Amino acid sequence: MKFQFVVFLLLLFLIILQPTANAQVTRQDLWLEMDDGVKLDVTKFIPSGQQPQGGFPAIIFVHGLGGSKQRMFNNARDYAQNGFVTVTYSVRGQGNSEGLSTVFSYREQKDLDNIINWLIIYIQVNAEKIGVSGGSQGGFHSWFAAVNGMKVKAVAPENSIPQRVDAAARYGCYSTAITSEIEYNQTVRLDTAAFPLKKWLLADNYDSVRAVVNRGRYFDATDIAASSANYLMMGAWHDHVFPHNRMPEAFTASSMPSFIYLGTGGHGSESSSDESNFRRELKRKFFCEILKEEYCGLDTLKPVIMALGPDWNHYEFDEFPPPEQKYKSFYLHSNGTLSLNKPGCCDSLAQIQNQLLDPTYTWADAVEEKFNNTRSKFLIERQTWKTEPLSDTLKILGIPKAEVYAKSANSKFQINFQLYAESPSGEVTYLSQISLGKRENPDTTSWHKMTGEFVIVGWEIPSGYRLRIDWASINQTLDDTSLWTVPYWDADGKISLGLNTQHPTSISIPVLNLGSTDVSDEKMGNYNNKIEGFQLYQNYPNPFNSTTNIRFRISDCELGNSQYISLKVFDILGRKIETLMDGEINVGNHSIVFNAKILPSGLYFVRLTNQAYSQSRKMEVIK
Repeated sequence: MKFQFVVFLLLLFLIILQPTANAQVTRQDLWLEMDDGVKLDVTKFIPSGQQPQGGFPAIIFVHGLGGSKQRMFNNARDYAQNGFVTVTYSVRGQGNSEGLSTVFSYREQKDLDNIINWLIIYIQVNAEKIGVSGGSQGGFHSWFAAVNGMKVKAVAPENSIPQRVDAAARYGCYSTAITSEIEYNQTVRLDTAAFPLKKWLLADNYDSVRAVVNRGRYFDATDIAASSANYLMMGAWHDHVFPHNRMPEAFTASSMPSFIYLGTGGHGSESSSDESNFRRELKRKFFCEILKEEYCGLDTLKPVIMALGPDWNHYEFDEFPPPEQKYKSFYLHSNGTLSLNKPGCCDSLAQIQNQLLDPTYTWADAVEEKFNNTRSKFLIERQTWKTEPLSDTLKILGIPKAEVYAKSANSKFQINFQLYAESPSGEVTYLSQISLGKRENPDTTSWHKMTGEFVIVGWEIPSGYRLRIDWASINQTLDDTSLWTVPYWDADGKISLGLNTQHPTSISIPVLNLGSTDVSDEKMGNYNNKIEGFQLYQNYPNPFNSTTNIRFRISDCELGNSQYISLKVFDILGRKIETLMDGEINVGNHSIVFNAKILPSGLYFVRLTNQAYSQSRKMEVIK
């Protein structure tokens, strides 16, 4: 759409293109009128020296929600001193700019497109060398500039995410990050007619909330793949607002050369001056090489850069997930242990109470006060599972996953898991969390299998520490007063967690196997390796010619008089040769004759598996 720019006459007379203290750049403040008539407060910095052929490269810096253009002055000035035309402006509804915020939806994206076109037409920058940079709200502007086909070559989104709805509503639960969407204050003037989120929250209409958050504010890896821009994606493991789970997928889909960094910085995450300097220098190299075509040493870095807390050691990879990443499944047991062994058939369950302590405190009250007092209105219960002390350093890198079996007599219920590292003295460090909600529960007697992703995390846990899972009635972590997830209203009652063979609740942890770090089952801890529920005996005769007898025992179990098992034969390369049994079988001793007359001489394995364990025995055929 064609738009018109209005520069106030008074400002035209007052503006003096004044040099900065180091006489390298000139600054100009002005008002730009967008295509809908709203005027934005804008500042541009022009570098000194002769304009290169084709025009200067340009970067637009966009501030975070509730800020103003002044917050980006240092960045804009620094890059102008390095040969870029730079622009920063107060987003509509913020700072001195006119208009009302729709929380970086269609309207704010259109404003950015207006400014890019203004740069090309009126400032005569190089249209092939334009970038956008910003964090949080500014990060979303960076993403949208690339995925919406604006004339940009390089973008650096920081601490913002694809699939933004995940930050507000995921797995049937509202994240308290949604409070930033309804934050009525003097720094953000919201256009409530264009953004009816509060209405849907008051109605507790979960699907409508997700739709509203998505509309005009949504992009994913498919959009990234269709973009021709280069990306420098940067985020933090413990970002309190945005879970960066989808950022690695976006990186994989992006055009090369693109880079991703995950470590520290932003929205309440850990702070490190060294990491801040690293991020700043990485961004400088990125923009200088992509937009100015100056060699800055990007080829000395691999495109995937991960800084693992708490010491922020850097690990670089060519792709994500890296080949060195492996998942380890840890199972929760009724005795409070967390181990690589699946629970036996005689493990039972755990229970926790959900209860609203103040019945006068309504959902509408909570929405109106942006959930500031919610955690004090609910009963807070907690159950804990721990591993044995780790025998070696455990490097966690990626997205932990949960597989939960739960049931409740409540019409709806919520599971809150928190992942910690626990020191030998008992001090805990928060690593990640997940909430899984069952918003409609008509079958209140059956177990429900619930799966989902924790928030992505990178952390090194030293030997001697324990990996720990807490099941909390309210998703408030032990070392933080933040309420991560809004609890369910009108859901008072017990929730049961399955901890047995038929309903094994587990978390899968992504770990790095680098150098001397051994993440084999034997070195994860001193776990109880007792096999419960069944036993495979050594076959007889062994070695054998033609036939052998395979014996096994199914133990009695509280959960019933039978188990589902499979009995299979494999060759030495792991290829399945034959299935001897696959189905329900009663408790007791059993024997099967295996005829190997068609097999050549060699080593083979028989494997007995039930829903909890697997056992193998070596067989030798001699002919």
